[in-house]
Amino acid sequence: MFEDLDQVILTASSSAGAVATAVADRMPERVQQVVYVDAFVPADGQCVLDLIPPDRRELMELQARQEGDGWLVPRITPTPWEEFVPTAWQVIDEADLRWMLARLGPTPLGHFTESIQLRNLDAPHPRRVYIRCARWPNASFDRYAAAAQASPAWDCYQLDSSHLPYITNSDELGDILLKLARLG
Repeated sequence: MFEDLDQVILTASSSAGAVATAVADRMPERVQQVVYVDAFVPADGQCVLDLIPPDRRELMELQARQEGDGWLVPRITPTPWEEFVPTAWQVIDEADLRWMLARLGPTPLGHFTESIQLRNLDAPHPRRVYIRCARWPNASFDRYAAAAQASPAWDCYQLDSSHLPYITNSDELGDILLKLARLG
């Protein structure tokens, strides 16, 4: 409201899908589109931890207790980031890897545990788009992409990229985002 924005295109990746879902629900008159880039799409009453495998949830909660004063998740994998990022997230360009690792930081556990309380279930939703990153194996994201493909209320795209297309495939992701902005 501070900037009096409207026709906003919210773009969210991974767990930020929960934030975008809540923002679009609170301000549907200001949000034109919500673009989920390999992101979680929680339903009313769900939190991100409800949407991930139990072993991963347990690991995050353990890390917060042991290394994050009970409220921060210092990292989301038991492997050091320097080993995890190039292999799992496929960030292989050395400059990109250095840039990314310098910016990785802890995440408040509440980001993952706070459930989404949707208030405007009957209001018209902004246009919704799902972009699935095909080289990141994740059944949750596959499920959201399949649901988007099956729904006339959604548009769905697929990128031949890792879970971090804004780093590994920025041109291709940018092309899709510019196309969506032009479609309005």
